[in-house]
Amino acid sequence: MFCTSLYHCNNPYSGPASAYGVIGKTIAAYFNKVNAEGGINGRKIRFISYDDAYSPPKAVEQARRLVESDKVLLIFQSFGTPSNTAIQKYMNAKKVSQLFVATGATKWGEPKHFPWTMGYQPPFWIAIVPCGPSIAGACQETRATQQARLAGCALICRRQNWSREETTMNRGILGATLAGALVLVTSICWTQSWAQDQGRPPAPPALVGMGLPEVPPEQVGMSKQKLDRIHDALKQHVADGKLPGTVVLVARKGKLIYADVTGFQDKDEGKPMALDSLFRIYSMTKPLVSVAAMMLVEDGTIQLTDPVSKFFPAFKGQQVSVARSDNELARMSYFTVAVEREMTVQDLLRHTAGLAYGEITVNAPVRDAYAKAGLYLAGVRDYDARELTPAEEVERLAKAPLAHQPGTVWEYSMAVDLLGRVVEAASGKRLADFLDERVFKPLKMRDTAFWVPPGKISRLAQPLAVDFASGQPIKVIDVSKEPKNDSGGAGAVSTAGDYLRFSQMLLNGGQLDGTRILSRTTVALMTSDHLGSRIATPFGPGELLLGTPGYTFGLGFAVRPGGGIAGVPGSAGEFMWAGYAGTYFWVDPKEELTAVYMSQAPSPIRAYYRKLVKQLVYGALTD
Repeated sequence: MFCTSLYHCNNPYSGPASAYGVIGKTIAAYFNKVNAEGGINGRKIRFISYDDAYSPPKAVEQARRLVESDKVLLIFQSFGTPSNTAIQKYMNAKKVSQLFVATGATKWGEPKHFPWTMGYQPPFWIAIVPCGPSIAGACQETRATQQARLAGCALICRRQNWSREETTMNRGILGATLAGALVLVTSICWTQSWAQDQGRPPAPPALVGMGLPEVPPEQVGMSKQKLDRIHDALKQHVADGKLPGTVVLVARKGKLIYADVTGFQDKDEGKPMALDSLFRIYSMTKPLVSVAAMMLVEDGTIQLTDPVSKFFPAFKGQQVSVARSDNELARMSYFTVAVEREMTVQDLLRHTAGLAYGEITVNAPVRDAYAKAGLYLAGVRDYDARELTPAEEVERLAKAPLAHQPGTVWEYSMAVDLLGRVVEAASGKRLADFLDERVFKPLKMRDTAFWVPPGKISRLAQPLAVDFASGQPIKVIDVSKEPKNDSGGAGAVSTAGDYLRFSQMLLNGGQLDGTRILSRTTVALMTSDHLGSRIATPFGPGELLLGTPGYTFGLGFAVRPGGGIAGVPGSAGEFMWAGYAGTYFWVDPKEELTAVYMSQAPSPIRAYYRKLVKQLVYGALTD
């Protein structure tokens, strides 16, 4: 829900009969009208009132709770009192936009009470005063002081007895001012490239939660004109019925330079896509869980060389399904042999544990064992084993044969699902809780989780009913209810903004906004080549993700070892991953670049869109 707060203080200077009482009613009436007409960005406005009682500590604590709820776009408040001053300093530090309301003609019109004396320049302010010439002078003085940088100054005169006509007039002034303020705030925070056919404005910054400073692309060596080609290209594919809708975010040198939406969040309902739409990210859950595991490595709780049996003894003494060609009968047969060494935590992180996915493995006994165990729902839904409890998942994976000897072959697999169980066993916490405490909350990834609560379900992006390329019905996981296990390989939901913060943290060497998640050396270890020449890659990470060779694998990411070979632009040291339903991200340390592409289109041609966005972003580099 889109929220704003309406400051109501219950003190002698601003009670119900005061100018504040009047403005409170006027603002409420204006936004009630907005709500009746569908709200802002399709969301209704909720008023939050709080009482300062002239107590700065209490007022700041109340303001803190509002800001941390991440639902505040604008704070409506006055300035000049001790508590207001404290709140303004807090909001300024947190970079929360404020729309100031001044009451009184003399005291409140004095420049020393204005917010810019504390280093904050509000885009709008409203003066509610007794009618008279003094406030007009104050407004002019204010504008002169700001060298015309204030976008507006609305004067609302208050007489002892307001007539209906005066109230209507003042409400109109207020409405125009507030509407302008909202437009200004969003235009300051975002580029214009997200405009779409429906003319829907972007989601409020507080909801998107990116928290990265936004600058024109040219300021960091990129072309806005060329970046806009991304929108044009994707818009055409939406119009052709190949994609439901998309969100694309690009950041360079720690600055947001592109934020775009196309198409629909839910085409059947005619709901347009929004920057804060939620997506099933499937395998883009894997990097999140890989980071969680490496945090435990840094804690000293896990070592990469630990055998998985240290945490789950059932993985001792496994069998490996080995293929044998029968030339006489022209068929493939299988037999089992004992493992030569146990799988390790490092094997889980780099997909060399001998595990598989029933959906894609060619090892028939492994696929059949997964189907029988409920680890693979053949013909029902791909990459969904969330109906098993963690104990059931571990037990059934341990009983199924391995597809390869551990440490010998890279095969994309359920390894990170099992890694999630290791994180739980090592930390003593549920995977969702560990990630929330150690990764999501510190990085302010407020919408990333393993299921969508009722209050957010209206933001969940939906796929088309039928895939354009294959003609098959599209089936995706149901994330509206709590799963029996948190699938570390395919179970999370997120927003483009949340994932951009995660990828920016990695680009920064493990920290963001002063919060360190991993050490620089750990990130370097994770984004190094962990396959080398000893581990076979019959079908490599780049071929799986982008339909091109040229990538190896690290600990949770595909890694580009050089500039050549791959059929897509990029740099040595770049790392990336993607999700079954059409999501994709990459980080390029050399170019100081990261990008996130979100869609809900689990199509065989999803690699095409990953390459398309990637080449258009690199084509926009100008330095």
